[in-house]
Amino acid sequence: MSAGIGAYIGAYLKKKGENLATHEDFEKLLTEQKATTEATKLIEARISKEVWDRQREWEFKREVLLEGGRSIADFLAAIMRLNAICATKSGVPMDAEASYLIALSKNETDALDAVNKASYSLQRAQLVLCIVSGKETQIAFVKTEKLFKQIAVKIVDGDTKYFDSVYPQLKKYGSDLTLAIRRELGFDDSEFTSQSTGSSAVPSPGSPTPE
Repeated sequence: MSAGIGAYIGAYLKKKGENLATHEDFEKLLTEQKATTEATKLIEARISKEVWDRQREWEFKREVLLEGGRSIADFLAAIMRLNAICATKSGVPMDAEASYLIALSKNETDALDAVNKASYSLQRAQLVLCIVSGKETQIAFVKTEKLFKQIAVKIVDGDTKYFDSVYPQLKKYGSDLTLAIRRELGFDDSEFTSQSTGSSAVPSPGSPTPE
């Protein structure tokens, strides 16, 4: 009888120990799973933040580059307008009506003011460009700005033909600048190269003068 009870108790204790071990294993498994889940969430959060930060950086760079491009376009439009007005003024006879001469002089003054404002806007844009863009893009902007200023000086000095003479160089600078911006934004170079043959963002000398 006592032997049977002893055997029963022994079996019970053994089962109890097995259940306790199973329970402890289960608790351990839950702890490990919780730790894994938390680690996974931290990794996901970190990845999401890095992706978000990269996206924000790209968007900021895009806006800066586009603003620089708009400044270039505004500067070019101002130069073309000044060139057209000065060319017209140079062909007007001295005995023309006073009101017409006054209007031309006012237009010339307004055009000069627009060139100065465009130059200032481009310089301001380039200050920010130095932060987000690479050397290729910065050089392309500086070269274009330098040529623009050179053209403006020639126009003011009375050489309204100078724009036509440097147009091929201006066209090349425009293509170089466009390509540099595309590379900064991660666009395909080959697509631009194949489509840009025979075309340019720079209007031809015979194009209508932007108002």
